[in-house]
Amino acid sequence: NLTELNLSSNALESLSWKTVQGLSLQDLTLSGNPLHCSCALLWLQRWEQEDLCGVYTQKLQGSGSGDQFLPLGHNNSCGVPSVKIQMPNDSVEVGDDVFL
Repeated sequence: NLTELNLSSNALESLSWKTVQGLSLQDLTLSGNPLHCSCALLWLQRWEQEDLCGVYTQKLQGSGSGDQFLPLGHNNSCGVPSVKIQMPNDSVEVGDDVFL
């Protein structure tokens, strides 16, 4: 079983969770990669927050808008989407049939 995976300094901008799915990793090293903050890295952000596979101790950073580097844990662009529905205003007269 693969327990250590060192992908440091490989110019990785993203890494799919499918890459490590099913592995019995104890250590995943990603330092030195220009990670791009996106929802695709949300799994890695969770690993960092839960201190899994040594990800937290690496203090990974990712570039966001404006190429500003921020700690990976600051990627909050993947929140729940909001929807705004506007209904048209209709006038109803007494005696009119209304269907909802």
